[in-house]
Amino acid sequence: MSDTTEQVYVELADLQAFLRQVEDIDDLPPGITLRPVNQASDEAVIAELYNAAFREPLEKVTARDVAGYARHPGLEHEGVFLAFDGPLAVGLVVGSVDVPAPGGDAHRGAVELLAIRPGYRRRGIGRALIFRVFRWLVEHQVWRVGAAAENPAIVGILESYGFRPTPPPGP
Repeated sequence: MSDTTEQVYVELADLQAFLRQVEDIDDLPPGITLRPVNQASDEAVIAELYNAAFREPLEKVTARDVAGYARHPGLEHEGVFLAFDGPLAVGLVVGSVDVPAPGGDAHRGAVELLAIRPGYRRRGIGRALIFRVFRWLVEHQVWRVGAAAENPAIVGILESYGFRPTPPPGP
């Protein structure tokens, strides 16, 4: 038996069509709010939420780590959204846009991360965050959205949004 898990790449081929089918689904549980991340002040909030959402990260993420990730050239802070229950951050989604070279295929986007605090899962918060990042991607003329996951449960969740297994994109 192997100790490694295989990463699966999934893709939603027509984001706009998907959103037209679900345009009225935006319900949040009572008391839950969504907002874009504030790049200047949310690093510690994101680090704490990440550490809480993933029970056993290989090492704890710090606010400094989050600030470093935010400088990655493929990420824009406008594509990062937080969910709150009052002052407590309970969910996070990170979207990115991969803009091809001139003359290349249509823009492609990705869901880089979805994190929901234990105790808040299975309440519609993840769905609301996913739909919000999908709308942000459409605003950036994204037609195709990809995601990679190792956990079969995560692959199943993505498939419920219309994602289908596909080979990973080439360089």
